[in-house]
Amino acid sequence: MELTKEYLYENYIVKDKSRASIAKELGVSEATIDYWAKKFDLQYKRTDPDKVFDLKHIDKKDPIFCYYAGLVATDGYLDYKNKRIAVRINNQGSNEVLENLRAYFEFIRPIGHYRRSTGNISHELLIPNSCIFQELESMGIKGNKCARTFSLDWFMSASNDCRKMFLRGISDGDGNFHNGAWRLSMGSKDFVLSLIDVFNMYSEDHYELKFSSNSSGRKYPAISLHKKDTANIFRWIYNGFERYRFTDKYNSFVNQVVI
Repeated sequence: MELTKEYLYENYIVKDKSRASIAKELGVSEATIDYWAKKFDLQYKRTDPDKVFDLKHIDKKDPIFCYYAGLVATDGYLDYKNKRIAVRINNQGSNEVLENLRAYFEFIRPIGHYRRSTGNISHELLIPNSCIFQELESMGIKGNKCARTFSLDWFMSASNDCRKMFLRGISDGDGNFHNGAWRLSMGSKDFVLSLIDVFNMYSEDHYELKFSSNSSGRKYPAISLHKKDTANIFRWIYNGFERYRFTDKYNSFVNQVVI
């Protein structure tokens, strides 16, 4: 195998292989790989990681980024040490949505696929990028999942499309429809309280914090919308941007709610 710039870029940058593993594959020393990485100007993987991915559309004023932010806020992992954002999901249609997000960002690495113990396949979009961290934090999205937050000030200042796509991302991340009503529970009480404030803006009713229990009896902060509000609010949330919604969540809405 000839050590060309194209080969080294594909394996060292795109596939994220280590210099040691590439050296082993080629039967050369790690110092040789280091030399050619410098020669081909690929050392930025170590010195300037954000340059590896010249990502596009990292903008809280973009509705699609806001959808991604909603997914991250409810179902994402924020790796602060390595500045990586991971979203791993196994919903129907999630692979297609993650592929659309990958194309939207112009992210060069592929979606990961992992078989779960149940036999289902989870799909993961893993992006190392400090700029996304900064944009998410400007929206108030930070912390581990049990202490996750978002900013009501940002939400109130956002466009109509950004608001609904953020809420769609939240719903695709942790929400579900049951008997025609939408509900969500998660570990962060502050997040759920902010979400209640949001839905109270769009409803004639007044919602307050509830708690739901899982199979082990552990209680989580929760919100549950009435059927009428579910129908009215989610007609708006699901209007447009059809390439960014999970099939099973959307079909549950269509099948359970009178449209």
